[in-house]
Amino acid sequence: MNVYMKRFIITFTLASLPLIAAGCINVNLDQTIEKDGSSAVTIENDLSQLASLGDLDDSSFGAAEGLPASDKISEFTENISTACDDFDSETALERPVCEVRDNVVTMSGNIQLSEEVFEVKKSIPYTTYRYDLKNAFSLLRETGGDQAEQLDRDGIKEMKAGADLIGMKMTYSLTMPAEISSADVGDINGTQLEVDIFDLVDDEGLYVEAQDLNWSWIIMLTLILLFGFVIFVVVVVLVIRSKMKKRKAAKQQSAAVTPESTEQKTDSTPPPAPSKE
Repeated sequence: MNVYMKRFIITFTLASLPLIAAGCINVNLDQTIEKDGSSAVTIENDLSQLASLGDLDDSSFGAAEGLPASDKISEFTENISTACDDFDSETALERPVCEVRDNVVTMSGNIQLSEEVFEVKKSIPYTTYRYDLKNAFSLLRETGGDQAEQLDRDGIKEMKAGADLIGMKMTYSLTMPAEISSADVGDINGTQLEVDIFDLVDDEGLYVEAQDLNWSWIIMLTLILLFGFVIFVVVVVLVIRSKMKKRKAAKQQSAAVTPESTEQKTDSTPPPAPSKE
């Protein structure tokens, strides 16, 4: 969402509160986080329903700042077509892409998350991925560059007050690198989390955690146990063989001693007494 949209939301809201129904403005932040902290980001600004109000006559909703509201909508739709003009030079995203189609502005690119917002803890048996959901505000600002300076927590908090009146929705679709185990806000569905961005402005600490099996540790532990088992078997075999050798040696020694003792007994027999004849 760029500065044209924010300016129009404020002006148009004051002029046409009785008219606007829900669903006129939809903003969706879609983010996919990989295990290494790399992240693919897409922001879709759907203004198609808002632009279609230009077909209504001015009497339907009045005017503001001396201009018919229909003229304001026409001017806004013209600005939509130029939303991507400076995107490449202003965004902080890598490999940025921006396109406008049917009054829908889609901006996308990649960004590397810092350890301050995306933390990875490896233990046994799980690897835990912890992400700060409030980083969504930074993504909105960094995607829009200088035009999105006011899309911080305070700026969106101001928008929240009039969001229902102008039919504005801001959703955050997050895909974590593993099965989500807990989230302080939003709806969990496997590796995905759906959050209303307006729900992020009030609380200080809002996090989501995902866990998967730490296979590197599991494999290492398995190898250690296997190695220990092999060592144990080898030691047992050596001990048994040693005992068997000792027993065999004892038997051989016993067998050698027995004939020698018999021979000694035979030699020690006294000669027969001489005859008296």
